[in-house]
Amino acid sequence: MKFRLGSLALESNVILAPLERVSDVGFRRLCFQNGAALTWTEMVYASDFSKGRPSAVDVVDTHDADTLTGCQFLVDRTTAKDNWGVDTLHRALEALERGASTDRPEWNNIVAIDLNFGCPSPELRKRGAGPSQLRRRSKISNLFEALSKWKATTSLCNIQAVGAKIRLGMNKVEQKHKVYLPVADAAAAANLDYLVVHARNAQQRSSDEPTWDAIGEVKQAVLSSDIKIIGNGNVQNRRDMEKMIETTKCDGVMVARSAMNNPWGLRDFMRGNQKLLPTIDEFEESIKEYMLWSARRPASPRYKPFHDENFDRIRRELHLASREK
Repeated sequence: MKFRLGSLALESNVILAPLERVSDVGFRRLCFQNGAALTWTEMVYASDFSKGRPSAVDVVDTHDADTLTGCQFLVDRTTAKDNWGVDTLHRALEALERGASTDRPEWNNIVAIDLNFGCPSPELRKRGAGPSQLRRRSKISNLFEALSKWKATTSLCNIQAVGAKIRLGMNKVEQKHKVYLPVADAAAAANLDYLVVHARNAQQRSSDEPTWDAIGEVKQAVLSSDIKIIGNGNVQNRRDMEKMIETTKCDGVMVARSAMNNPWGLRDFMRGNQKLLPTIDEFEESIKEYMLWSARRPASPRYKPFHDENFDRIRRELHLASREK
């Protein structure tokens, strides 16, 4: 049975997170082949993208039409002169449409657009972007409505889902006041297709225990709408996924660190009890394919340090395991 996200019919409810300096086209393809039903570019600064800056434009490397991929924007200009971010968003989306119709035809492969309200960068918080916007109900509602209206009128025919990724607030005080619940109401009212809830506040680290109960609160708050709630936070395997869905009643899960460290581990989410590492031959063939795809775009050197180190680690584990047999 397909998992519906907007008009998208996905093979499962397991979604790959946007991962900074990790989510290049080759890595997304590898994760998609092993079980991620939908993948994302890394977060893109909307203002830089609209100005055509290579640091933003080149990471939207969506030239693999076989891998379902969305683009995640962070609305990083949110002052009054930017209409509290709405104009910043519009300019980025217009740049996306222009590029797709001219020199960036691969952008026609983008199937979804996401807004990031979860990046915990202190610099962004000082600028009033990212999670700083979660307590500003009217302003975040305007961004949601602008994105929803754009989806209905865009010239990009493959856009089938729009949504956002949030945290539980800027800090434990905002989390205690449940600022995420009005955000969920606003997302549902704007007819967004989904909302990803990272079950930590912006001051927490990935090592801190997530508050899964908050995902359940969000799901309960939007029961009367069609919006899908995607849970995020410490989902490492199929057992965690099943526990999160059972506990919170969320519709799907977003996976980050486990896929980042071992893309083949995504097989466990799909089928359970699967061998989490490939054979040596399978691994080497996958790496060759990764290198071919990732060499196609100027942004590929940005991702090289992490993937070189990570693939070398997995290669050592495979050879060690083969010697121990």
